Amino acid sequence: MDKKHDARHSPGAAISGVLGLVLYLATGFLYISSGLVVPGVWLILIWVIWLAGIYLLVRVFQTARAWTPLVAVGAVAFWWIYVSLGEYFLDWTA
Repeated sequence: MDKKHDARHSPGAAISGVLGLVLYLATGFLYISSGLVVPGVWLILIWVIWLAGIYLLVRVFQTARAWTPLVAVGAVAFWWIYVSLGEYFLDWTA
């Protein structure tokens, strides 16, 4: 495919890609502050999952930059579900 017609290199995709990167890094605050509620091994597990998300983010950035903000949205949704289920089933409290 001709590079000038490649959607990955459009200005909109580039802006969306950078926005996705910034938003994903901002989700790190949620994952770091989870230490106030999430105990020990469970905290290390959620941090490892967040780091694995960085790998996913880079792969999406390389292949379809316009979709990178959805990785950040997924990270927030996963964090909320993870902490909520831990509070409900494992009695995690601050």
